[in-house]
Amino acid sequence: MAKRKHYFVIVFAFCFLLVFWGYRVWKINKEAVIIPQEEYAKGEWVNLDACKIEQYAVMTGYEIKVEDTSRMNVEEYLKKYASGEEIKEYWQKVENHLTVEPDEIFMVHVKVRNTSIVSDNTNGLNWLWMYLIDKDKSLDMNAVLYPYANRNAGGSVSFALRPQTEMDFYLPYTVLYRYIDKDEIDEIPFKMMLSKFPVMKFVQV
Repeated sequence: MAKRKHYFVIVFAFCFLLVFWGYRVWKINKEAVIIPQEEYAKGEWVNLDACKIEQYAVMTGYEIKVEDTSRMNVEEYLKKYASGEEIKEYWQKVENHLTVEPDEIFMVHVKVRNTSIVSDNTNGLNWLWMYLIDKDKSLDMNAVLYPYANRNAGGSVSFALRPQTEMDFYLPYTVLYRYIDKDEIDEIPFKMMLSKFPVMKFVQV
């Protein structure tokens, strides 16, 4: 009899824990905030009003459009955008392990415009947060190579445009063959993440 009571106590405790765990899962799922997602086509202007990709950076007034993409190796990139002295400095950084040499550069040409009427330095963009993603793959913007191709922005990855102005940017994303097969790159439908909240916005590249 005592054994049977002990058995019932164990079963009851197990059932109670199971119900409690189920309730917790239900409550968490009910309270979870579902962030809507929007995807835009290459060549389409994406409005970033009130959008954020990091906690403090508001992108109100800004719009982005992907113009084109291209692939090149680091030597080709440096020859096109860097001076002789800058090329020498870059390879010194690689030799001193201050930066990782990409196997390839995936270049994204974008246009950015600020449609605001009044200047507001609290609004702006930061390219380092705008990854290229596809399922389990992602590419980071190369902040070391970026300044050579973007002298009009002063080489800064974080910036604000004057109201009613537009500018071209050339974003070098790092490709490492140990993570992405060279022959598959053109087949991967990468999207650039433009904002995380209140709406997650992506644009096809």
